Amino acid sequence: MVRDSVLVHIKQVLGSHLRFEEFDFNILNSSDRGRSEVQINYLGKPQYFIVFEILQDSSASIFGKMSPGNIKDVENFSVEGIEAVYEKIIDWQSEIWAEFELDPVIRMQNEQQKILDEILGKFDTFSKEYFSAEEGEELKSRLDEMEKNYRDIIENLISDTKEREERIQNLENDIETLKATVTAVNAGFWRRSMASKMVKWVINKENQDGVKGLIDLGSQVITGQKLLGE
Repeated sequence: MVRDSVLVHIKQVLGSHLRFEEFDFNILNSSDRGRSEVQINYLGKPQYFIVFEILQDSSASIFGKMSPGNIKDVENFSVEGIEAVYEKIIDWQSEIWAEFELDPVIRMQNEQQKILDEILGKFDTFSKEYFSAEEGEELKSRLDEMEKNYRDIIENLISDTKEREERIQNLENDIETLKATVTAVNAGFWRRSMASKMVKWVINKENQDGVKGLIDLGSQVITGQKLLGE
């Protein structure tokens, strides 16, 4: 088994990280046929672990694996010497913290996809035909209405002046883009483009009513009267 002095040092290393305490982790120390193995699990998420194996010949390379890894969920590694193991433990802890920082981004992306799927479910996004000039003008009129309504939502719900102005400017840019492309691209692509922009508008939502209202409003913009492929 690994000596107590090594385990003490491991605990010190675990506690030296800015974001963690040594008591956040569980350490298992075992040996079998001249091999010593140390496994460390993060108690907050036991699926996060680092394990390394030390052969009887202490001069040999030390092999191990960790989760999360630098790139993959689980990665194998090899290092030279116990000091390199200590460095690897700190690296592993940093990967855990990076996962925590990424969690809100992943949740937001999942929420974006959920909203996008809901919007796309209302439209025909596979049509390769094009809107006519008359249909294009009708859609531009509906977009003007949508811009006015959503501008009201932004002004009523966002108190920070800078953020409010940025959101309104982004809205105006997106509406202008949708108007400019309404007859330039096929109807299916245009609807998908509009849906993706709607997701961007609502994802930093202030309340669920505003989100539902915008989704309904966007649906009405497209389906207020029968257009190509509807």
